[in-house]
Amino acid sequence: MAEEFTFANVRRAVTGIARYVASQKPQGARVIVGRDPRFLGETFCALAAEILEAHAITPLVVAEPAPTPAFAYAVIQTKADGVINFTASHNPPEYNGIKFSTPDGCPALPEVTKRIEAEIVSADNAPDNAAPSANQHSEKSPADSRSETHVPEAPGRNC
Repeated sequence: MAEEFTFANVRRAVTGIARYVASQKPQGARVIVGRDPRFLGETFCALAAEILEAHAITPLVVAEPAPTPAFAYAVIQTKADGVINFTASHNPPEYNGIKFSTPDGCPALPEVTKRIEAEIVSADNAPDNAAPSANQHSEKSPADSRSETHVPEAPGRNC
């Protein structure tokens, strides 16, 4: 992987996002999880889906790679509560990253990013047994709550 883009840091970031989304919508939240065609994208999506499920959030996993504007359009069309997109945008293919977009389809604004960062710190400082499990939030098994979604073609949109 890389010096900073590691599985451990992906877990931390997605946990922060999950905690933020759960704070905004404690029940019934749905988050789209997608990627571009970069290295390990499918693995990162699966990891993100597991973390979302552990926070009682239904992951809407997009099976195929798609461009970022398609995810922006999809979050609006599906009325999802956000998008986790594994991409490094215009950077060379050897790079990767995480973008979180809010329900309006736009990248998280600084105030949202600060709240996610605070959730990461809070999770880092929580005792190991304080992390929620899927069983603490739902009678359904994680596999029951995960669904696959299709990303529709996106018309032009400015954020």
